[in-house]
Amino acid sequence: MADIFISYKREDRKTTKALADALEKRRFSTWWDTRLATGESYDDVIETALDSAQCVIVLWSQAAVKSRWVRTEAGEGLEREILVLVFIEDVKPPLAFRRIHTASLVGWEYALEGPLIDALVRDVKRIVATSGVAQKRKV
Repeated sequence: MADIFISYKREDRKTTKALADALEKRRFSTWWDTRLATGESYDDVIETALDSAQCVIVLWSQAAVKSRWVRTEAGEGLEREILVLVFIEDVKPPLAFRRIHTASLVGWEYALEGPLIDALVRDVKRIVATSGVAQKRKV
């Protein structure tokens, strides 16, 4: 499965695609719900993708903070200690996530390289590297 699971709200699809492209350019594999095939069960596919991901990125926007799906997916990442939170709009995240440092892509113009995306990629690399070590220890 994918290295990175991206949680987002459908209204933020353009930003999500740009982020996935930037991460894939850096040789990460990503999963977001465009990979669902006709006839597949959302619950089953999403659960499998979340369980196998080494990093969960949550994109916070006005729509995302209201979404039960996004909150649930963020909770999974938090529980597994593989969560990377990202503001894509100036919003107040749900209470359970306010104590966690959150990266910002507010104002990002979808450049595949630059200070905003480069800083986020460094954080993701650290989580993926740590997650891989943690997975090996559990075996």
